Amino acid sequence: MDKKLPYHIYFCCNNASYARHYVVLMASILANLAKEARASFHLIYSGLLPSDLDAFTQMKRYRDCDVEFIRIHESDFAAWNQTAGIKHLTVGAYYRIKIPEYAPKDISRAVYFDGDIIVDGDLSPLWDIDLDGYCAGVVPNGPDDLLKTNESDRYFNSGVILFNLDAIRNTDFKRDIDEAYKKSGNGFGDLDQGLLNATWKGRVRFIPFCWNTQTAFLKIKNKFKYKLWRHLRNPVVIHYTNAYKPWSLKCKNPLWRKYYKYLSLTPYRISRFKYLLFSLRHATLQVFNVERNESIKYAWRVQFLFWFQFNVRLNK
Repeated sequence: MDKKLPYHIYFCCNNASYARHYVVLMASILANLAKEARASFHLIYSGLLPSDLDAFTQMKRYRDCDVEFIRIHESDFAAWNQTAGIKHLTVGAYYRIKIPEYAPKDISRAVYFDGDIIVDGDLSPLWDIDLDGYCAGVVPNGPDDLLKTNESDRYFNSGVILFNLDAIRNTDFKRDIDEAYKKSGNGFGDLDQGLLNATWKGRVRFIPFCWNTQTAFLKIKNKFKYKLWRHLRNPVVIHYTNAYKPWSLKCKNPLWRKYYKYLSLTPYRISRFKYLLFSLRHATLQVFNVERNESIKYAWRVQFLFWFQFNVRLNK
């Protein structure tokens, strides 16, 4: 793809407390995108405040880009099951299904990212992947599906979707979605992910999982790990799947610090002191395997010793 053309990137958010994580994702994309490339961000949202939207606009100061806000109403999905089998999922998960409808007619490709993601490399090569008439480029949902030799048996993760809009326009996407939902009876426990898997079965291309490196991939400890090492060594898209995210003390993704690297580029940046305190508490919880309240006590003790030694040296 011509790098002078904008790369169209979609986010979907219906939770004000989650908006900041999308801003961090946005910062990570801008920090790593090739110099000659330009990003065009589209936020499909509901329930956000003007101050939340302003944080996205402020990122233009870091690097020039395009930002579009598309307001959506949750009532559009009132007839769909909104009871997820996964606690952190909400009706906002369905918003990505609207991307082919909202995307400008003159663009042929767009990518969607979940908010619990950071991009630690250049996205440009993603646009060069040949989708060969498939509706989307996706990555399997976890190691079990990744290692299935028959691609038609694989279940994909909907946290990263490379939309082939030209191919989708050659189908009746809305009708296909509605039919898949009706056949399910009462929807899917993982909401949009199950729905898209049912709709696009056999119509997606599986791409290298460095474009959606989920937490479970980083924990593989069996004989298959050597096959995955090339992608594990340099993941481009880091997806903090599971309930515990980098801003949680219980996050066990070994790359959680990457999140704070890009947080420092946003209006939500935190002080080094706060980061140090969080790191100490996180390390205490992981190493000593103590409860959250106890980890705070341990962290404060370690922090006090650090502060005491530092001040003693200054006073000598």
